[in-house]
Amino acid sequence: MAAQCIRDRVKWLDAVDFVSRQTLIERLNEPDFAIALAPDNRQSATGDGEDGVVHPFLRSALQTLLGTEYPFRILTNDPQSPFIKVHVRLRDGSWIDMHYHRGDETEAWPSHLTVQLLILVISVLGLSLTAVSWVTNPLIRLANAADELGKDMHRTPLDETGSLEVRRAAHAFNTMKARLVSYIQD
Repeated sequence: MAAQCIRDRVKWLDAVDFVSRQTLIERLNEPDFAIALAPDNRQSATGDGEDGVVHPFLRSALQTLLGTEYPFRILTNDPQSPFIKVHVRLRDGSWIDMHYHRGDETEAWPSHLTVQLLILVISVLGLSLTAVSWVTNPLIRLANAADELGKDMHRTPLDETGSLEVRRAAHAFNTMKARLVSYIQD
């Protein structure tokens, strides 16, 4: 989210001339997102600080969104700091300083990721329940047939359909029932 805000502001500021930039900056400034024109000596500053360790996702997102057209530096090294400080060079060579306040929303998952994860969990749960039902239904039929065997010896035999294991179990049950009926009649 921070990278998208930075990209949007960079594009807007780069689209106007140097004189109009200050007016636009005043309109774009927010309590959680401050923008300023960098002093001329900022152009000679070197180094990025240690942002690769602290802000690897921001660096990657900014590289993707800004590309090579807008060089930038992330100067916040303290992971406890609530601010992210980014300096971006516009196409005319001027630099802008951006100070973005990391609120709690930067720690939360993006809403589209939460929705996708929820859909995935519901799908896996539904498929799991269907698979468990498919596997256990033949066992329930076998258990019910075993219960009924003592009450009605002449009950219709079990269907010998389904997976190989289910067919073998049903066949063994039907054979056992036939033998019991044969022994009782003798």
